[in-house]
Amino acid sequence: MPEVRALSAALAVTALLAGCGAGGHGPVVAAAQSALPAATVDERPDGPSVPCAGLDRALAGAGAAKAGKKLPTISLSCLGGGPAVSLAGLRGPAVLNIWASWCGPCGDEAPYLVDAEHSLAGRVRFVGLDVSDEPADARAWNNYHGVGWPSLRDPHGVVRGPLHVPGPPVTFFLRSDGTIAGVHYGAFTSADEVRRAVETKLGVRGAAPAKGIG
Repeated sequence: MPEVRALSAALAVTALLAGCGAGGHGPVVAAAQSALPAATVDERPDGPSVPCAGLDRALAGAGAAKAGKKLPTISLSCLGGGPAVSLAGLRGPAVLNIWASWCGPCGDEAPYLVDAEHSLAGRVRFVGLDVSDEPADARAWNNYHGVGWPSLRDPHGVVRGPLHVPGPPVTFFLRSDGTIAGVHYGAFTSADEVRRAVETKLGVRGAAPAKGIG
């Protein structure tokens, strides 16, 4: 996927200058996209995103949950529109990925998350949490990377303190009752690494890796 690697490289350079711990905005995505051939950029960069309905219901066949700590009671809007969603109300098994369009490492790991989500479809829910970002940039980023799961919006980064997030990407693994099964700091480096984490922390095994991404 040369176009994805090109976008990731452009975002990574900007992130090195600005740092993923601080909130950059629109110029990052715009600059990254302008460095690519026009055909590789989504024709509707500010198009609709996936709605967040149903995130408070556990997936069928999720199994018994273990006692543990839950996410804080913070209500966030959905990038795809609709009612606000409480973090404490999220149900799994789920992968909650904290990301931002201005974060280079987030772009690096995006193809691996997409690949893993495809192989785990119906058994594990993927949810994004976009921090300190502009909605148009976030939607453009999601569309470009082919992200097919809903994302919550935290434009002011209010979750970073309660969740102990130094900067994106950070990924939480949630059980069927919403308790935290584990946390992964930093970017995943392969789809297999994502699948292994899901199997280890949530007990769900992924399908065979997709061709081209491992």
